Amino acid sequence: MNLPRHLSLLLLAGALAYAPYARARDLWNDPFNTEKDLPHYSEGLHTPDCPAPPMEGERISVMRAVAIALCRNPDSKTTLEGLFAQAAGVGGTKGQYLPTISADTGWSKSTSFADHFKSVSIGRSSGISVGYTLYDFGRREASVSGAEFALEAAGLNYRSSLQQLIANTMQAYYALLGSTESVAAARESEAYAKEAKNAAELRYSIGQVPVSDQLQARAAHSQAQLALEQAQNQLSISKAALARLMDLPPDAPLGIENIDDGELYAKQLDIDIQQAMAKAKENRPDLEAQRKSLESSRQNYRGVRAGAWPTLSVSSGLSSPEFNPLNRGNTGRSQSVGLSLSIPIFTGFTQTYSERAAAYQVEAAQAQLEATEQNVLQDVWQTYQNYQTARASWLTSLDTLASTLQLKDVALGRYREGLGSILDLLNAQSQYSNSLQQNAAAKYNLLTTRIAFIRAIGALDLESASAAPTPSPTAPPPAPPAAVPATTLTPIPVTEPKP
Repeated sequence: MNLPRHLSLLLLAGALAYAPYARARDLWNDPFNTEKDLPHYSEGLHTPDCPAPPMEGERISVMRAVAIALCRNPDSKTTLEGLFAQAAGVGGTKGQYLPTISADTGWSKSTSFADHFKSVSIGRSSGISVGYTLYDFGRREASVSGAEFALEAAGLNYRSSLQQLIANTMQAYYALLGSTESVAAARESEAYAKEAKNAAELRYSIGQVPVSDQLQARAAHSQAQLALEQAQNQLSISKAALARLMDLPPDAPLGIENIDDGELYAKQLDIDIQQAMAKAKENRPDLEAQRKSLESSRQNYRGVRAGAWPTLSVSSGLSSPEFNPLNRGNTGRSQSVGLSLSIPIFTGFTQTYSERAAAYQVEAAQAQLEATEQNVLQDVWQTYQNYQTARASWLTSLDTLASTLQLKDVALGRYREGLGSILDLLNAQSQYSNSLQQNAAAKYNLLTTRIAFIRAIGALDLESASAAPTPSPTAPPPAPPAAVPATTLTPIPVTEPKP
């Protein structure tokens, strides 16, 4: 079948254009290999294999919860896709160093009318052109360098987001453990309040106490029941929060493992605050990302300034009004080779304002870097103080719990024997209930602040996270521990930060 010349040329040009595209798509999806360094940013923050979500009745460890979150969390996936998009942008800027090739073809028909006369002319044209920029006073170099710095910043921000995800997951896990223990404490308080109510009703029935004792005991029992319902509601909320981080529905079956209290004493962070702040300056990925963003802004300013200088280009073309590559006898072809120098003289002050905008962006990036550094130091200082306070609170809660446990047993026994008042009994009950809740909150606040402090100094990864007190499948259910001397933990020396 014979095809028109312009149509055959169009098909050939399409084939020539599609062939390298298809090959690049199949073999070289990333011709400049811009994604080769991306796995480096998640080093130490991803497990080799993604564990399956928990089944009903299955208990998972904190590190398994972290691994599931790292693999499934949608926010983490969004940040990762943005990192790949930034890498593609780097490849786009590197393409400026390659020549551009384009093919065009056209067909036109014109009709002229005169007195008793009409003429029709058909025109066909086809051509191929090649262009290449020889020199542009560093504009391309600045563009590529700026894109590469922006990619590094995006990679470091991705690493920072993974560290934050690990911290959020572990803190949500500990919050769920705390809520679980709070329910157990509330249930024990309700049982004790019920015993106190039964004792008051018994003494009232035999005429030993007035009706006010019975009514106060009943009110205390009702309050204990309400506290139990509130604790159970918070447990459901905490479970849904952890499920959200793991990309699971709020009602997903989540079983978690208990933590052996003894591990809380074995894992300590003996680091000076000055060392912690110095380490944060070196290790915090978000701070390093801001430094890379500053360099990217500087390279962008350099590229904008280069836009005021001339551009030297070379071009070549081949065209024909009746061009058909299959017909070598065609003599209507024309060839051209040219060298062009483009000199911007007046751009309507666009260049002026572009340079001013780029310069201000550099200054803004510098100010943002300084603000980020101050925020990092503030974060380290605050999390350090929170961790110190949490350790002291944990030890205090142990002493308080041991004392109130003895107090409530004595108060209940005395009231049953007719030696104590209802006020003494209810006061002991209230103190014991509060100490149970405070002990649970202090224990998991210690774990939470520890993780927050490690993240603040930029040292949080899977290895450091696993060094934290981990759940033990054989650990017994939480029980009121005995008092521990305050000298069990060695205090960390606190020094004022250097200016």
